[in-house]
Amino acid sequence: MRTFAAAFRTAPLTPTNRDHSEPALIAAGTDTLLNAPSLLKILGGAREIAFLAVTLGEIWDTALDQLAAANEPAEAWFLDAIGTAMTDRAARIVEDRIAIDMARDGLTRTRRHRPGYGDWRLEAQGDICRIVAAERIGIRVNEAFALLPRKSVTGIVGFGEDAEEPAENSGGA
Repeated sequence: MRTFAAAFRTAPLTPTNRDHSEPALIAAGTDTLLNAPSLLKILGGAREIAFLAVTLGEIWDTALDQLAAANEPAEAWFLDAIGTAMTDRAARIVEDRIAIDMARDGLTRTRRHRPGYGDWRLEAQGDICRIVAAERIGIRVNEAFALLPRKSVTGIVGFGEDAEEPAENSGGA
């Protein structure tokens, strides 16, 4: 049985001021403008970015729905919590794998940041899913910008010579 599926893409970061207002960053090969102040702070020392999407798949949604239909709220709550922890751990595994590759070029990583945290709009989940072609692993974004299957996550990690490494087991935002 597959534990999780992931898709990621790395790209160089370039400062831009294309809309002649606030400073921003753009990832090469994308049209995605990264201009949330929290992102600019996290990516301040980065020269590369990794976009990632991770999912535990539809099997979790099915199991949670079955428990709800069977009127088993306690079991559903515990399974939901376990799935959330597993999704975050899977994202850290992917992040660690990318960091190993980037370390070969002398780059360290920033902490992971996710759409919907701080001032980074939730709508960015759609951008990340498009950039990594998340549909290949079964992730879709609904009209409210929530990810389906439910136990899915998107995020970014920056890499640079002067990037601030996350604290051990920080997991990112």
